[in-house]
Amino acid sequence: TDKVSETHDAINRLRSVRRQVDEWVGRSQGRHAWEAVSSQAEGLKDKLSAIEEELIQSKAVDDLDRISLPARLNSKLAELSSVVASDDSAPTKQSHAVFDELSTKVNAQLRRLQEVIDTDLAAFVTVVHELGIPTVVAE
Repeated sequence: TDKVSETHDAINRLRSVRRQVDEWVGRSQGRHAWEAVSSQAEGLKDKLSAIEEELIQSKAVDDLDRISLPARLNSKLAELSSVVASDDSAPTKQSHAVFDELSTKVNAQLRRLQEVIDTDLAAFVTVVHELGIPTVVAE
């Protein structure tokens, strides 16, 4: 359950970053800086989306989608947690092996997310500051 929580925290962080990037793009609209900010934002958001798609099935809207679309890492971890919790005995070797495999995959995505934040987001913030886009726009 801790790994599921860690995964969901990363998804929330990723979505928060994407929302803030969208806000900065909106603030730059109608200014000479819009094209530069928008271009930088698209590359950043593409990388965030690729990570999100590995962590969670974001295209599922209803229960039928959950059947037809592939489960992502968060769902697999949650299901494993419920399987392990359904028995009074210790988790099986197979459960440990599946957990190790899923944890490795989640950790790889968490590292990718941190790299995007450290490099791509930092570059985006630099562009925004260099272009002098206002932090608050009263329209």
